[in-house]
Amino acid sequence: EETSRGGVSRRRDYGNITLDHCFDAVQDVKYITLRQLRSPRRVYTMQRHLFVALACEWTSESYPRIGQYIDKHHSTVMYYEQRQKTEDFYALYQKAEDRIQKELARQERKSRAVR
Repeated sequence: EETSRGGVSRRRDYGNITLDHCFDAVQDVKYITLRQLRSPRRVYTMQRHLFVALACEWTSESYPRIGQYIDKHHSTVMYYEQRQKTEDFYALYQKAEDRIQKELARQERKSRAVR
């Protein structure tokens, strides 16, 4: 799939997963408010890292759009995506990913009910 600038999009389409769904998944795993996620405090870097990883994997949003959501620059989003992931991160990521898969299943059931 080509993007508007001629590049190739590497992200897959998983349905109607939005940045709000990604934030809800992070909030379920590590209680955090949107205000805290957007704050400059370093205490919340793991949560931001988790949010960016989910958003890049599960949505088709661009780096600038993901950055706008958390009040960060797109280069910060790129840094978080490329950042080394620890075992703690992977454990949290798996829990958050399960939350997103439940959301996809809910959307699927809802679309079947409408038919």
